[in-house]
Amino acid sequence: MKDLPKWLREYGGERTSYESFGGAPDWFWAAIDAIRAAPELAEAALNSLPRERLRQFYFAYRELTDELYGDYCDDERGWHEDDILTASSWVVNQGEPFYRAVYEDLRLYPDPSEVPPSDLSGLVAEVSRKRFGEELCG
Repeated sequence: MKDLPKWLREYGGERTSYESFGGAPDWFWAAIDAIRAAPELAEAALNSLPRERLRQFYFAYRELTDELYGDYCDDERGWHEDDILTASSWVVNQGEPFYRAVYEDLRLYPDPSEVPPSDLSGLVAEVSRKRFGEELCG
């Protein structure tokens, strides 16, 4: 796809012949993998995405975290909503193979107290606000 930045095309973002697991496009998972490989470059990487791709990244990310979130909204575990979001975001950030494994076997879902906060949707929203003056939410 020509509107993808070079770093993402080179990382594998050109594979667009099918939708990957979770309904997120392949370029999304390629971006997650690239950011995981160099987290210190996450903001720069997201800043290089065109406006529409940034929006698509945000909503794909939120949808994937929400898919896991619903399975853990109960009182038995004593987890708060923010804890569940932290764990769900961490799962997405580990990439498609791990996300798929957790989705298919929820026993692999991490204890929120054992993973660091790593919600990329906030960073994406900040990049969108700074670059385009657009608030992303939902």
